Amino acid sequence: MDTNEEQQVSRKRLIGRILAFAATFVVFASLLWLLWGNLRQNVWVYYTDDA
Repeated sequence: MDTNEEQQVSRKRLIGRILAFAATFVVFASLLWLLWGNLRQNVWVYYTDDA
């Protein structure tokens, strides 16, 4: 059986993992958004330009 102290440590680890996952997701989403904007602006215009 876990003691109260072990439960608190386990809860802190869980919160730490959730925060790490959330931070990683935010960084990934931001990079993807910036990359997609750059690709859409430069590459898509190149292939769809009729001139």
